[in-house]
Amino acid sequence: MIAPQEAPADKALQMRAVLKLNNADELDRLLRSQQDPASPLYHRWLPAGEFDHRFAPSIAERAQVAQWLAQTEFQVAGQSSSPRTIDFSGTVAQAERAFGIKIVSSDAGAHYGNTTDPAIPVTLAGTIGFIDGLDNLRGARSSLRKMSSKPAVEISVPLWIPAGHQRLEVAAFVNGGPGDSIGMPSPTPNFILNGSVGFGPADMQTFYNETPLLSAGVTGGGAGGCIGLAEASDYDDVWFTNFAAVFDLPTNDVTRIFPDGANPGKNDRDFETIFDIEWARAMAPGAALNVYIGLINGTYGVISGTADALQRAVQDNTCVAVSASIETCGEPKDFFTQMMGPIYAQGAAQGQTIFVAAGDEGAAEFDYDPDTGDCVNGTSRHVNELASDPNITSVGGTQFVPHYDSSFNDIGFVPEAVWNEPEFDSSGVAASGGGESVFFVKPYYQNGLTPNDDSRDQPDIAMEAACDHPGVFSVFPPSSQVACCGCGTSLGAPIWAAITSLLDQREGHRIGALNPALYQLGALANTPSTGIRDVTFGNNDFGNVVGFEAVPGYDQATGWGTPDITQFISNFANAPAPGRIAAPRNVNFAKLRVGNTRMMKFQLRNQGGGRLYGTIDMLVPPFNVLSGGGNFMLGPRESMQVRVGFQPPASGSFSEMLRILSDDPRNPSVNVSLTGIGK
Repeated sequence: MIAPQEAPADKALQMRAVLKLNNADELDRLLRSQQDPASPLYHRWLPAGEFDHRFAPSIAERAQVAQWLAQTEFQVAGQSSSPRTIDFSGTVAQAERAFGIKIVSSDAGAHYGNTTDPAIPVTLAGTIGFIDGLDNLRGARSSLRKMSSKPAVEISVPLWIPAGHQRLEVAAFVNGGPGDSIGMPSPTPNFILNGSVGFGPADMQTFYNETPLLSAGVTGGGAGGCIGLAEASDYDDVWFTNFAAVFDLPTNDVTRIFPDGANPGKNDRDFETIFDIEWARAMAPGAALNVYIGLINGTYGVISGTADALQRAVQDNTCVAVSASIETCGEPKDFFTQMMGPIYAQGAAQGQTIFVAAGDEGAAEFDYDPDTGDCVNGTSRHVNELASDPNITSVGGTQFVPHYDSSFNDIGFVPEAVWNEPEFDSSGVAASGGGESVFFVKPYYQNGLTPNDDSRDQPDIAMEAACDHPGVFSVFPPSSQVACCGCGTSLGAPIWAAITSLLDQREGHRIGALNPALYQLGALANTPSTGIRDVTFGNNDFGNVVGFEAVPGYDQATGWGTPDITQFISNFANAPAPGRIAAPRNVNFAKLRVGNTRMMKFQLRNQGGGRLYGTIDMLVPPFNVLSGGGNFMLGPRESMQVRVGFQPPASGSFSEMLRILSDDPRNPSVNVSLTGIGK
C-alpha cells in the first residue's frame, strides 16, 4: 500500500452537518416511560411532527450553523428533508482550515480520509454532533447471500442429533423422477421447484406456527398498518408478481417511495429489495408494504440510501414496523450515535418497531480494507453496529434440517442451531452475527440478563437464515424466475417486521420498541407461556475468530431464540411487568483503624410486582463487595442482602459509589454512596 499523502487541495467534498437532539435526558425518560406499564405514558406514542417539535434543533440553531458554514466559504444547500441535517460542499483545503484537520489519500484522492476528528467552534459544540463527508473510507454489504443451485435429489441429515431424536434422512423427488416411478405423490412448490429444494412461505408459516393466526384472519391488515422496508435499489414488478403467483400471495398494496426525490434505478442491491418484499408479504399477507428506496451517494456510499430510507419511513410515521438489512464498515462512532441514533429514537417514540439484520460474518463483523475500498471479513470480534442501537431489535440467524410429509411440505418445528454453514461463495463462511458493541452501553432492559460487559449485546432474537438447511425460495435478479435458495440474516429482519404487523393488529395498537417486553419474556426461559424457542446448540465462530456458544437463555449468537409466532403474539401482551428497585442512598463505615476491616450490609429490595433483574458492580480497594456482587434476580417483593467491606490503607477520608444497574425502567441506575475514615 502506498503511504498516504495530503489529498488534493482542490478536491470537491460533499458534506453534511448532523445536529444534536435537544433535551436528551427528557427523551430517554420518555422512551422508558412509554414501555413501563406502570407509567401514565405507557404506549402513548408521539404523533407525526411532535418529536421534532420537542427534540429537534430549533430554527435558530439551524440558522446559526448554516451561517457559520457560509461564513467559512462553504456552499450551503437548500432546506434538507430532515431538520437535523444541513448539507454543504467545499474543497479539501476549505475543510482542513474550517475543522483543523488533515485529509490524506494514497491514490490521488480516489480514497481519502481525515486523520483526526474535526474541531467545532465552542459556540456550536452543543449543536453539531457529527460532520459527515470528510472521508469516503467506508462500505456496506447486504446481509444476504444466495446459492447458485441445489441438487434435484438431496439426502439431508441433521447437523446434530438432539436428545431423544433419531437420525433423520429426507429424500426429495422431482416430477418425472424417481418419486413418480415408486408412486410418490407429486411435490408442491413449497418444498421443491424446478429441481431445487427449499422453504416456501407455507413451510415457514408451518415451522414457526403462524398458520393458526392467518387462518383466524390475523394477517397484518387492518389496525396492523403497513410494513416499511428500507432499501437502496429499485426492482422489477415482474419479480414480485412471479413470486406471488408461485406461492399464491396477494400483489396489491406495495408502494414505492423515493425519499431523495428520485428513483435510483436498479443496482447491486436489487436482490435485497425483492427478497425483503417477498418475505415480508409471505409472513404478513394482509399488510401493506411501503418500499422506501433511497439514493446511493458517491461520498457516503450505499449506506446513504438506506439511511435516507429509514429516515423517511420514520418521518412519515405511517408504518408500524420498519426493516433494514445492511452491514457497514468504516463509519465512525458519531455516524451511529448522532446520525442513526436519533432516527431510531424517533421511531421508538412514535411507536414504530425497527428491526436490523445482525449480519452474516459471525462474531467477526466486517472491517474496512483501504486497499480494496470495500468491506472485508473481520479478523477479530465485533458486530454490525447499525444493529446495536438500543432502540431497535437486532435479528440473528438459525439453521435446521426440516421434517417433511410425503408431499414434501414442512410438518412443524424441530430444534434449531446457530446459523453457521460451510463456504457458499468467495466471501467465506456464513454465520449469525453477534457480540458486544463498542459504541453503545448496555440498555436498561439487558441489565442482569446479558453478559456483564457494560455493552449493548446483540442479537436480541433470531430467525432461519441458512442457505442449505433449509434455504428459502426467491427471485434472483436479473432472472425473473423463482428459484432456491436465498439466505442470510436479511431474511429475519423483514419477517420480524411482518410478525410485528400481526402483533399490532391483534393488540389493536402499536407496541413500539420490541426489546423491553421481549427481554421480560425471554427471562422466563423456554416455556410455552413465552412463545420463544430457545436455541442451545452451535456457535457463531467465523474463520479464525472464536465467537459465542448458544446456551440456555440469552446468548450472543441467537439472542433469546426464535418464535412460536401464535404463542408469542398470544402472550406478548401478558409479558410480566418489570420490578422496582429500592436501595439505601449511603453506607457509612465511620472511623476505622488503618489496616483493619469492617463489614456492613444493606438490603436490596424489589418493591414491584414483577421480576427484577440487575447487576452490582464490583469495587476496588479500600471498598469491596463481599457478597451479592454480579448479576441478580429478585422476585416480586423479594429482597437480598449485600455485604460490603472497608479496609483503609491510610488515614483520611475515603468514598466510593457502588453502582447497581437493573431493568427497572423508572430507575435503571442506582448509586449507593460508601464512605469511611481511616485513623
